[in-house]
Amino acid sequence: DPVFSLRLHFMQLAVSGDDRFSTRPGIDKRKLQFESQIQELGFYGQFQLLSLFLERAPRLSPYLEFGVSAFHFNPKANYFGSAVSLQALGTEGQGMPNYDPKYSLYSYALNFGFGLRYFISSSYSLSLDMLARQTGTDYLDDASKNYVSYQELLENNGPIAAALGNKINAATGTQRANPADKDWYQSLTIGFSYHFGKKYHYFNPSLQKHQIRCPHF
Repeated sequence: DPVFSLRLHFMQLAVSGDDRFSTRPGIDKRKLQFESQIQELGFYGQFQLLSLFLERAPRLSPYLEFGVSAFHFNPKANYFGSAVSLQALGTEGQGMPNYDPKYSLYSYALNFGFGLRYFISSSYSLSLDMLARQTGTDYLDDASKNYVSYQELLENNGPIAAALGNKINAATGTQRANPADKDWYQSLTIGFSYHFGKKYHYFNPSLQKHQIRCPHF
């Protein structure tokens, strides 16, 4: 529709982080690092803002978008040159007696964003799209709760879990991350679209030459 449209997408994204580059006090001391590939299936609606008020909106038109998505992720960290899957290690004691089970590598997100669309014709357009996601997981970077002591991780989950889960030899129960704050990620995309349904009637401004004549008496 000229005002409202639905969109279904599949995206392959990569996210990463390294405490060495953090500007927050104390975060750099954790020495945590991760990278993850995300496979996302999203469904949401887009609202052409100017089409709500104008019969013929400009070719360059802003829009808002809201929706949901489901995604798979798998945080990994560098261990002596090899990428090691962190979820399988249980770096916060997952899988150990009296600790949480290992977290799921599947989650959902609430999506919202905005963009600019330029209509090449009534059926084809180019777009610049900024989309933010508030996820339902706090383990996108494998860090959510408290430290488990190096020795406890070593005895239960092995030397790699201890080496990557507690690099600063913190005591069990020391805060490692904030479980009340779920993870976010964003994307900026350039798109080419074909529009089904009603034709988009846009206003195409043009310069016209007017002939100026002297008045007649």
